Amino acid sequence: MKNRSSLQLILKPSVAVMALATAGCQEDVLEHSSLAEGCVLDTATAEACDDCLEFDHEARLGTVDGPGYLEARGGVEAVSRDHQGNYWVGQGEKINVYQPDGDFLRTVGREGEGPMEFQYARPLHVDARGHVHIWDISNMRLSVVDEEFGLTREGPLPPLPSINSIAPLSDGSRYVIQAWVQTPDRIGLPLHVIDGKDILASFGATVKDGEVTVESRYTTRRHLTTDNADNVYAAHVADYVIEVWSPAGSLVGTLEGIPPLDDGLRGKAYEAPSDKHPPWNELVDLHVDGDGLLWVLLRHRRDDWREKSIEMAYSDGEIVITPIDEVPSNWYRSRVDVIDLMSGCVRVASQWHDEFFVGFVSDGFMAAGQMSPAGVPSLDVFRVTLRK
Repeated sequence: MKNRSSLQLILKPSVAVMALATAGCQEDVLEHSSLAEGCVLDTATAEACDDCLEFDHEARLGTVDGPGYLEARGGVEAVSRDHQGNYWVGQGEKINVYQPDGDFLRTVGREGEGPMEFQYARPLHVDARGHVHIWDISNMRLSVVDEEFGLTREGPLPPLPSINSIAPLSDGSRYVIQAWVQTPDRIGLPLHVIDGKDILASFGATVKDGEVTVESRYTTRRHLTTDNADNVYAAHVADYVIEVWSPAGSLVGTLEGIPPLDDGLRGKAYEAPSDKHPPWNELVDLHVDGDGLLWVLLRHRRDDWREKSIEMAYSDGEIVITPIDEVPSNWYRSRVDVIDLMSGCVRVASQWHDEFFVGFVSDGFMAAGQMSPAGVPSLDVFRVTLRK
């Protein structure tokens, strides 16, 4: 494998909703339709409020060396916060755990295929009991670890070529995954409810003009999250298109943000950024909070991204473009949208931020990636408050 920079690997998280009133935000739905009818959210014509969200720095995770060092190749964007306020960060064959103030606490797991052994561990969820659910992409297994760092349960995932995304359902044993399944009765269906190795339901084919479109394995990739009623929110990674499905597979509704994230400069498939194909605008993560509000994290390319880039040559002679000092915010700005889906798909908050946010950690917490001048990665955790 070529020795690519850590930054490149980082670049390549009850629907009853209370009504909110936030100063400075305009209603920006083109048609005041319901989610079921299909919402269209104009994110350009209405001013994004610049004071609806308050970001407070909570902790910096990662050390320059030693056991608290973060390796970007290990899935550093996979962060969960347990009931003690500790942060669990995926690190390949193990998980680094940091205290609420950011001090390194311990590692969990080791390399291997046995109990509490991992190949590519990604913490994905903390349940009501405070147990951390860990998805191992390579071992195709789910493990559940309690607050005393002991293994309480583990089991295999369905034997599929790959699983792109996973989110928990509220009963603690079932999950929804996004994967390409090649059996005749499931081909083209991107979403699947699983219990261990069993696939209980498959759904999620795109419906357009009343017709179902069968998708290829290369266009099915989505970010997933669930709410307290086990509705499944599936977002296309390359555009602001969000579908909401019941756990039984019925389409609850859709939300489309315009203008589209594809500004005409995107290639047909992701490739290394170049003058011809600039970095993509992307939808990065989804989260539904305890009040049923949908949080959407987007990443937009800066207009002057090329001026803040340098060219690097690898040993094989390939020339690549990277941000100056490997600082991702030289290329991107982040935007956080908060949407009340049950009140006509109203964007109650929307705010730009210079931090390179990598995802939602839990209700009210987000993580942002950083790179030191020496090339050492770290994560900054922010407490995010919606002003009412």
